[in-house]
Amino acid sequence: MRRRDFIISSAATAGAALPGLGLARPCTPTPVSAQGGTTANTACTNPSQLSDWQTRISGPGVVWYHNFESTAEVDNFRFQVGIGTVKAVGSSDGNTTWVSNDGFAGGGCVQLNIPTGTTCNSMWWRPFSPLLAGANSNGRSSNDPGANGTITPQAYDGTNPNQYNWTQGIYCNPAYAGAGTDGTDFYIQVRVKMSGNRANANNPPGKLMYIDVPNGGDQELIIQSLPTPTYNMYTNFGSRNNSYLGNPQGSSEGSVIQPGNQNGTNYWNWVYDQWVTLLIHVIPGIRGNAPGSDNVTYGGTPAANNTGVEVWAAKPGETAYTRIWSKLDYVWAFDTLAPGWNVLKCSGYMNNVNAAAGWTQRFTQIIFSKQTIPCPQV
Repeated sequence: MRRRDFIISSAATAGAALPGLGLARPCTPTPVSAQGGTTANTACTNPSQLSDWQTRISGPGVVWYHNFESTAEVDNFRFQVGIGTVKAVGSSDGNTTWVSNDGFAGGGCVQLNIPTGTTCNSMWWRPFSPLLAGANSNGRSSNDPGANGTITPQAYDGTNPNQYNWTQGIYCNPAYAGAGTDGTDFYIQVRVKMSGNRANANNPPGKLMYIDVPNGGDQELIIQSLPTPTYNMYTNFGSRNNSYLGNPQGSSEGSVIQPGNQNGTNYWNWVYDQWVTLLIHVIPGIRGNAPGSDNVTYGGTPAANNTGVEVWAAKPGETAYTRIWSKLDYVWAFDTLAPGWNVLKCSGYMNNVNAAAGWTQRFTQIIFSKQTIPCPQV
């Protein structure tokens, strides 16, 4: 599959500090009805956590969000390889599920299970478009906010396998704005927890998240997970290492090395078995290729080297981001669907290589916005 692969890199530049609200106090989990008529405990509804969550999802640029307060917020967006959107766990490989008692502010999380000796062939995916409320739609009781009502919520049916072929909600450079496009640059905030077995040296490299179009293409932007806590960033176009900043594709010829990459110091290292917050900012640039072609052109009118990717992170207990990547002059090859992106995919795909020691990847409090999103304070 043609793709642009990105791995979180380390950089020593710190983000702006936000005022702290203090650590959340423990509380008693709340029992709720779960799929199949059983009950389960949800993560506790802590007032400080709830206030913090409401602050972050109330920004005027917020298009949609998920705190995974019910299984519908997972089931409506489960994708199974070879099938499409699969609402019923029993019809999928069963490795993308709702966990009710691990999350924040009364919510749970979506878990991707990568079993020992095999692979995970399902994932959680979400269109960038705001969706209507409903048990088979966004899984919540209210419509997605749609950036303060400036984007109309779309109809969606989580029981329809073909919903995966989503064509609306493209975010692209203003040069291509038109029918089916909802915006230009965008931000994704997500809290992620990887279990400790991810660091087993015998495990293969794999994927954590895709920013993509439904069926993949040249524009795939991937946050990748590795069997090591230290991360680096690269693009596979020409196998060029994106730790270098002076060339649009990260080539080493006469360029400057990004601080904190594998050739430098002050790595940003992942923390396992705890919730880490990521904020990803994507700035869509001009198409650097002819539609349907991998032949990238570095110049042009306007110049094509203006796609940007920035990443910030906050470890548990941190109330301010650390910027771990910033590069604003990529030359990007786009697929034929559109010169932009319109879906998020939380994935455990490992290029069909079996796990030596199984692990889990959990995601919660996912926010998609047209404006930056404050760092969680609890």
